[in-house]
Amino acid sequence: MREFFKRKYNQGYAQGHLKGWNEGFDTGTKKAVAEARKVFVKRIQKEIKDVSTPMMVDKEFLDGLERAIELIRREK
Repeated sequence: MREFFKRKYNQGYAQGHLKGWNEGFDTGTKKAVAEARKVFVKRIQKEIKDVSTPMMVDKEFLDGLERAIELIRREK
């Protein structure tokens, strides 16, 4: 009987640990992706600012960078 309760306790502990681990992993993943989006958008905006000063920049290139920012922000 003692082994039965010990096994049940260990199963409950393992299930609780797994549930907590999965929830923490999901939360961490979401936050990491959100932070990566911010970094990508800032980096592209910096590239636009650095590139847009010379007159030899192709308008299509700048439009492509703006479109990339829109896609990153929209896809959540």
